[in-house]
Amino acid sequence: MNHIQTTLALVALLGMPTAALADCPADQDSNGSVDGLDLGIVLGAWGSSGPMGDVDSSGLVDILDLLGVLNGWGDCPADAFVCGDFLVDTRDGQSYATVGIGLHCWMADNLNYGAFTASTRPGSVAADDGIAQRTCYDNDPANCALYGGLYEWDEVMNFAASSNSDPSGVQGICPDGWEVPSDAAYQDLERSLGMAPWEVDLLDDWRGAPVGARIKDGGGSGFDGLLSGWRDFETGTFNDIGFYGGLWTSRASTEDPTESYNRGLLAPWDTVGRYRYDARAGLGLRCVEVGLVND
Repeated sequence: MNHIQTTLALVALLGMPTAALADCPADQDSNGSVDGLDLGIVLGAWGSSGPMGDVDSSGLVDILDLLGVLNGWGDCPADAFVCGDFLVDTRDGQSYATVGIGLHCWMADNLNYGAFTASTRPGSVAADDGIAQRTCYDNDPANCALYGGLYEWDEVMNFAASSNSDPSGVQGICPDGWEVPSDAAYQDLERSLGMAPWEVDLLDDWRGAPVGARIKDGGGSGFDGLLSGWRDFETGTFNDIGFYGGLWTSRASTEDPTESYNRGLLAPWDTVGRYRYDARAGLGLRCVEVGLVND
């Protein structure tokens, strides 16, 4: 019995449900319905390691993916998220623009989730208490509404261990279905926007012009990176809003356990900073949707 016959036998045994899966992963061509085109994608990728055709994200396109298409046959749910839609964080009702670049669906706004914590003294404000602590530039919550929260790395990670896998596998303080992007995910973003291969791996340097301009707000990529400033844990002060913006990754430094990888943008430069910096500094966060969803 071949795989088509096996599938039809299983469908006959199980029945043919008409409701699509909740997040419509069977809609491989993202046209809003699960149909013969999606079936063709799965069959065309049969036996490969995906990601195209790998409906169940198992790492192999097989009979279960074919069943996923057949079980999800029909229109996707009206509320199914498609990259480019606004993401609504059900924890607090805030919404974020999204954009697909390279292999990922990115937030196109900085995360603004967690309890406001005033910075009134030097030192760390992070606490492993299950509550995301965010500071706002100049201790003004209005700045969080505009630029997102400023977080220490441990808070971003929800005190999880470092990861540089892609996907990272670290939800951290991101909404359900989203995760903290790894350094590797940012490298995919940079390559997708035209950074030369020899520059992508440069460390503790500003590299890749004009990709920095493309990443910045209004640069045309849709990422719309913000110059949101940062919090200096050594002084407790806020610095450089409108001049500098930093974003954490899920990767910690192996050379110095107090440092973690980030990306930086500067107003006058068209490069992208890839640095290891003290994890107690307050930087911004962009989340990515779980999985490689924009291939």
